[in-house]
Amino acid sequence: MCSSDLRPIRVGDQVTVGDLTGKVARIRIRATTLANPDHKEVIIPNKEFITGNVVNWTLSDRMLRLTTRVGVAYGSNPAEVQRLLLEAARSHPNIAREPAPQASLEEFGDSSLNFVLFSHVVDMDLQWAVRHELNTAIDKKLREHGIEIPFPQQDVNLHTQEPETAPQEAASANGGQGFR
Repeated sequence: MCSSDLRPIRVGDQVTVGDLTGKVARIRIRATTLANPDHKEVIIPNKEFITGNVVNWTLSDRMLRLTTRVGVAYGSNPAEVQRLLLEAARSHPNIAREPAPQASLEEFGDSSLNFVLFSHVVDMDLQWAVRHELNTAIDKKLREHGIEIPFPQQDVNLHTQEPETAPQEAASANGGQGFR
């Protein structure tokens, strides 16, 4: 499966084959074993690596781009929000300096100004911890600067009507005689 010139996968690489993602645990002549995130081993015929779509997340490096989306209340200063997002990313020790983090106002949403922050985690094994820490830092910075993260809101209008008279009520109104 691996020639001496081209090594598409190695033991320890993080790969996606079709809809399966995991760490390469073993490479054998006929099949490769992946350990999935639940620590279950999945045996994949090597044919899938040759004929199917394969993403090797760690072929050349272990860096991974994080995409963080955050909505802020209308009326917030977009330049200040952008600055705070970049500060949060730049201050995290496991976010790469190069490529540099980028933040921008992505769209005008129904309830918020929607920003996107792109940053690169130095090692993909740290992605979940970094995502949590970065989101927590963003929330803290926005709160400290009085910038609200809104929640979707909807107006509900209720129209009330007088209920129609029920048959029993009509009967009692006619002295128990029912309808005539």
